[in-house]
Amino acid sequence: MPLFSFILLGLLMFAFAGISVFFFLFDHRDEFYRFEDDDLINGKKLDIELKKIGGSGSEFAVVNIHYDGGDTAKLVYSSRPRRGARLRKRELTVPKETVDKLRDIYREYCIPILSDSPEREDIDPDAATVILTYSSDTKSYTVSSEQDIPEKNKDIFSNITKLLMSYVKK
Repeated sequence: MPLFSFILLGLLMFAFAGISVFFFLFDHRDEFYRFEDDDLINGKKLDIELKKIGGSGSEFAVVNIHYDGGDTAKLVYSSRPRRGARLRKRELTVPKETVDKLRDIYREYCIPILSDSPEREDIDPDAATVILTYSSDTKSYTVSSEQDIPEKNKDIFSNITKLLMSYVKK
């Protein structure tokens, strides 16, 4: 009987260790993501869309970046400050450095891993929803403010908004 208990205890410890390793790897999967194979980092074509929808004033704002290679990218900004207001639209040309900064943000926050985050349960109905989409010819990743994003990555929306809006406000 003591031999059976010892074997059972060993099996349980082995199973517990395996489960612990799995959850450790799952929590740290952003550190193991391979950007060398990622078309959004290495490809010529990159489209980025930042949407801010809803909120107490039913506002609507969309910033699109279209990059097809070259020295510049096309930025299209559309906004409607409240329901019933006229839609404002601006088209600008931004330098390639902006696209490089957006790719750095993609890498820093590991967007492919963030896009797998589950939805939050405590969504404020009066807060605007922010949706960020990175896409290329073959892949597309979307991150929303309604997802349960880890604390260290919460400032992704403010960083991208500051970067893109700095061109619109000029």
